[in-house]
Amino acid sequence: MQQIGMTIGEMWMREISDFSLKHICFVLFVDEKSLSTLSSEGNNPDDRGYIDVWRIVIVGNLPFNNMPKNPKVAKFLGHPLFPSTRYSIWNDSKVRLEADPMLMIERFFMEN
Repeated sequence: MQQIGMTIGEMWMREISDFSLKHICFVLFVDEKSLSTLSSEGNNPDDRGYIDVWRIVIVGNLPFNNMPKNPKVAKFLGHPLFPSTRYSIWNDSKVRLEADPMLMIERFFMEN
């Protein structure tokens, strides 16, 4: 649940290293209704289409009438959507990143 005065970046992340901010793309897929809700909460995209570190991508013409199924399209097609990406981390609205994404990648995917 969102707390008053909390930005979208603060809702989903605690601390992000300068390295991660420079090398990781944070993308937020939203439909028009969700973007309207974010805006009504004071989270408006800037001139470049960002809210905090998140690049906002507005999706339309969704494949399913069942709304819980639609996010799975981006979830399972992460690498085809971003072909130069080596790793992807899926984060839905119920999850908050408690660690820097690079720490997660180092821990689970990179060999020591």
